[in-house]
Amino acid sequence: MKRTTPRRITAALAGFALVLAACGGDDDSDATPDPEPPADEPADEPADEPADEPADEPADPPATDYEWDGSYPDPGVDDEVIKLGTSGPMSGPASAYGVITSGFNVCADYINGEYGGIAMADGVVRELEYEVYDDGYDPANTVENVRRLNEQDGVFFMTGVLGTPPNTAIIDYVEDEEFPNLFVSTGASRWGRDFQSGEYQWTMGWQPAYTTESAVYVEYLEENHPGSTVAILMQNDDYGRDYVDGFKLSLEGTSIEVIAEQTYEVTDPTVDQQVTELANSGADVFYNVTTPRFAAQAITRVGQLDWDPIHLLNNVSASVGGVLVPAGIEASTGILSTQWFKDPTDPNWDDDPAMIEYRRVMAEYGGGQDPDDPFTMFMWTQCELIKQLLPQTYPTREHLMQNVANLGALNIEIDVLLPGINVSTEPGDGYPLEAMQIVQFNGEFFETIGEPIIFDGQTADMVN
Repeated sequence: MKRTTPRRITAALAGFALVLAACGGDDDSDATPDPEPPADEPADEPADEPADEPADEPADPPATDYEWDGSYPDPGVDDEVIKLGTSGPMSGPASAYGVITSGFNVCADYINGEYGGIAMADGVVRELEYEVYDDGYDPANTVENVRRLNEQDGVFFMTGVLGTPPNTAIIDYVEDEEFPNLFVSTGASRWGRDFQSGEYQWTMGWQPAYTTESAVYVEYLEENHPGSTVAILMQNDDYGRDYVDGFKLSLEGTSIEVIAEQTYEVTDPTVDQQVTELANSGADVFYNVTTPRFAAQAITRVGQLDWDPIHLLNNVSASVGGVLVPAGIEASTGILSTQWFKDPTDPNWDDDPAMIEYRRVMAEYGGGQDPDDPFTMFMWTQCELIKQLLPQTYPTREHLMQNVANLGALNIEIDVLLPGINVSTEPGDGYPLEAMQIVQFNGEFFETIGEPIIFDGQTADMVN
């Protein structure tokens, strides 16, 4: 498999981006899902026995001119514990993403077992504790879980709350309570857009925006299949709309045309009829904007029909074990998607130090979580982020949010991200990750095609 040097997005693609201002969609659950191994060089060489040293030495606070008065004015931090929380679909129609939610307990066990906790910027070593709740991908349940995390559990902040509809349901409460909801597991464009505009200052995304992903697909099609026609299946909510609105805006000025669209509800039993209707359009390309259960159904149905389109599968459902294998290897082979972290099923990463460390940690602390599942890896990327963020943060939400808005100044290095993909935010850019790689399933794993496309702050322009 060819590894290549990242390239910047073309000037033409950057230009179309400016019209995405009208795109107000959000995105859905997905945890587009993927994560990764221990912070840069297995944070301070993990010892054979639990080390007395905390995960990462306390670092000098970043250039945010913050002065801590020595008190703990905010909940979730005392002299012994840093308490965090999350909510996600460990049951229900999006339960394939549940390993992201449950995986945060693995993160805590790893950091506590390996290092005895985390030393924040004040030098105090504290154990990491997670409160993890199932919401079944039901926004009403998410609201109740988040109220509990804030008002009863008193957590310092939330991480990885999953799904566009669930996060949309809580965003006003989070803002009113000044309760940090960080690195949400959804690629809705609004998380970065609203954070950098200041409209919502307490919620931030993590994975590349769905609009970014759609733009990557459009560039691929225009370069490799100009003049093609597209049929779209999308979930009928903000998640689906964000993907599709971004895709259509990216198409402006190209030779590609959308000729058919179908939607589905998360309560629908199948999408067989929708896929059949799309096949009847005779489109050259099938853009499959679905969550895992429906993605597998759509792939299976395409394989049963006399239709052989170029199949684009959104990243949040690009799980070999969770989607492609259940859908059928023959039907799945050739599917195109995107990645931003190293694929644990790709043998080319078997000797990669970051992948070796990730597998070691999952074997020791994973509690049955499948290390080959990209959603487990998705969680791991956030664990590595937290492991490097907290040592540079004083125990206040004010300093936490200053750091979150300036991740580029913290030198965060997550070694399971694909080469050329880095973590950075700064004033005017609220998107931590802004690069993706086109990949294709070869029957065993996803192979890279071409080079990563890096937006370098242009995602902000695309949705503002």
